[in-house]
Amino acid sequence: MPNQFNAPEIGVTEVDMRRQRGDSFLLVDVREADELEVAAIAGATHVALSDLRDHGEAAIPQAMQDKDVDCVLFCHKGVRSAKVTAWLMERGYTNVRSMDGGIDAWSVLVDEEVDRY
Repeated sequence: MPNQFNAPEIGVTEVDMRRQRGDSFLLVDVREADELEVAAIAGATHVALSDLRDHGEAAIPQAMQDKDVDCVLFCHKGVRSAKVTAWLMERGYTNVRSMDGGIDAWSVLVDEEVDRY
């Protein structure tokens, strides 16, 4: 389903398949720190949307400095990650996508061990 930010999306099952194949990409969690305490996807890099809002490009993790790096961003349901994906694209990132449905969809369709909230 298209998002309000016109950001490209990828489904959770495709992200899971890419991880299982060992594809090289960054999984980036843009939720706030307190949300990480509730649920997390192992191996994800974290940069909170609020940090990006407050500090701009200076908050972008070192692993994302290459604007061609393959990144999949996620949040709780996919809205914030779509917003950050669009923001990154405006800054020249060429291979970023938002995970449709966020960690909530991940916990339903991929890993039931990840708590829903």
